[in-house]
Amino acid sequence: MRQQDYTRKTTEAAELTKQAQQERQFVQQEYGQRINQLDNLSAALYQELVGNQAELAKLIETDPQEYLRQQQRMSQKAALLNQVDQQRQAIDQIRKNEEEKAFHESVKVNEAKLLDALPDWRDSTKRGAEQREIAQHLISLGYSPDELNSLTDHRAVLIARKAMLWDRAQAVKSKQTQEQKTPPKVVKPGTANSPTNAKTQQIQQLAQKAKRSGRDDDVVALLMARSDRG
Repeated sequence: MRQQDYTRKTTEAAELTKQAQQERQFVQQEYGQRINQLDNLSAALYQELVGNQAELAKLIETDPQEYLRQQQRMSQKAALLNQVDQQRQAIDQIRKNEEEKAFHESVKVNEAKLLDALPDWRDSTKRGAEQREIAQHLISLGYSPDELNSLTDHRAVLIARKAMLWDRAQAVKSKQTQEQKTPPKVVKPGTANSPTNAKTQQIQQLAQKAKRSGRDDDVVALLMARSDRG
């Protein structure tokens, strides 16, 4: 029953989110169309203002009264152009504010979904450690820091995390396989390089020398070597 209630609420939330997104898209389209209309009007007014300057200059000499009337019209057009530009800037600012608001809402929604999928990430320490690994993994694949900062979709984050964990597991597996292929060297007792064997060889050599020479010095050296061995 609780699962059904959770599913119902999740579905309702998804529908509301979808509806809100559609409404924002419609509003953005309206803003875009209005801005295009204002841009066209602004361009036409500007062209009239620039193009009529030469004609006005002639009227000063030929028809001063008409010049004054045209001058008044030009002033009205200039004022209208200023109003159009102000409206355009206002609408553009509203659109930017809406886009920023939508972005923050999207980040909030994706954050909630991410924590639902990864409860361990509620621990900031664990989350920070894995996020650094994910960032390093993505950078190794060619992602730029700006692209990482714009990675807010929880689905993309989950995919990146899975890829990072897979590569980590493969690296551990590869290391273990390599260690199994190259077992550690075992030094057998009594090899030529062991200290005990070297001492035995030294005593044998001293014994042979003492036997050949019969000198007291060689005999003493042999006895001392045997004493050190014991």
